[in-house]
Amino acid sequence: MVTQQEAHDVEVAHGLTELKNNPLYVPTKLALIMSEAAEALEWHRQGKSEEIGHELADIMLRTMNLAEDLGIDLNACIEAKHKINMGRPFKHGNKLY
Repeated sequence: MVTQQEAHDVEVAHGLTELKNNPLYVPTKLALIMSEAAEALEWHRQGKSEEIGHELADIMLRTMNLAEDLGIDLNACIEAKHKINMGRPFKHGNKLY
């Protein structure tokens, strides 16, 4: 699996982190992550499930890059959150899905 640092190195090499000091950098990166999710939804609506994996990969790569920019150990955060989720009751919060 690609590491967080590797994902970030590719973004830097392609000039996609040049505006890091701009106050809109983080909101922009978060919006791009959401846009990848929207693209996955559109592929699903069109019945093209084979394309959804590409969009999910884009979500992960963009998320790893942002985490690296912010100095966040995403893997540690995922492991901690997974432990929290494992301890939650079945359908906590009475959510439908």
